[in-house]
Amino acid sequence: MIDSTGGMPDGTRIQDRNINTIPFTRRNPVLADVFHRLGYMERQGSGLNKITSAYKSAINFREGLEPKFFSDRVEFTVTLQNLNYKSEAKSEAKSEAKSEAKILELTDLERKLCKYLQKNPEITQMEIKEKFGLSRSKVQRITKKLIDKGFIVREGSRRKGKWKVF
Repeated sequence: MIDSTGGMPDGTRIQDRNINTIPFTRRNPVLADVFHRLGYMERQGSGLNKITSAYKSAINFREGLEPKFFSDRVEFTVTLQNLNYKSEAKSEAKSEAKSEAKILELTDLERKLCKYLQKNPEITQMEIKEKFGLSRSKVQRITKKLIDKGFIVREGSRRKGKWKVF
């Protein structure tokens, strides 16, 4: 949050106006003159549009995170939202709910296979066939389905690779 003393030059409140239609004027001529002489100011009164357009062009900008401007007769405040912040609690809760929903999509056989692959990551499809008493094509269909849905992945070769369960 950035605070500056003094309100809008014409006495209006910034939150009641469209910042794109506000004429370029110096709110604080003395401060503007100092910044201009130091080379920190390109032209007068263009800061609000620059702030807004810079925020909206950021790669991680999301709706609702626009800069917020507030003014009254004695104060002018700009609030810049943290574009890098994501609520961990919400993300974890959503992730957990998705995981639980995904697990419910599996058949009993698929769940058993996932558990077995966690304990025996180096097992081959032929060994799965023998362990579960399935046909080779059935094992291939089940493992393909689990791979396509993101539950498992095979790392390495068919013979010396490992199953990774998510």
